[in-house]
Amino acid sequence: MVPNRKPGAKEEYMIFLTTLPSTRATAELYRRRWQIESLFPHLKTNGYNLEGLNLKNAGKSKLLLTLFAMAYSLAIREGWKRRDLTPLNRYKDGSHCREVSIFRDGLTVLTTKCRDFLNFIPYILAFFSAKNHRFCKNVQ
Repeated sequence: MVPNRKPGAKEEYMIFLTTLPSTRATAELYRRRWQIESLFPHLKTNGYNLEGLNLKNAGKSKLLLTLFAMAYSLAIREGWKRRDLTPLNRYKDGSHCREVSIFRDGLTVLTTKCRDFLNFIPYILAFFSAKNHRFCKNVQ
């Protein structure tokens, strides 16, 4: 059990059932896992509609999932670059959120770039040559 550090959280504590001895390590692993979990709704139904493809061949499914994960990363990268341009919705309780998610905004940009394949190729090559960019620094 660890305190919930999220501002305004309804639950005061987070409870984890695990065999790990360290509570802090468990909370950190959960935080990392949750970053990955945010990818799946976009792949399944909220953007790429991967579930609607109904692929039966495991090899094709893995290849397509890899391509979708790359497209998701590109969309997040593009949306992140434009995040300060996206207006915020402000609520009475003082909270706020973007009018358009970083993913959705980036997907719009990415879709525009994909319309002309000859222009898309240099974009992809530039993406993978950006060795100092945090999304690509481990790509060899």
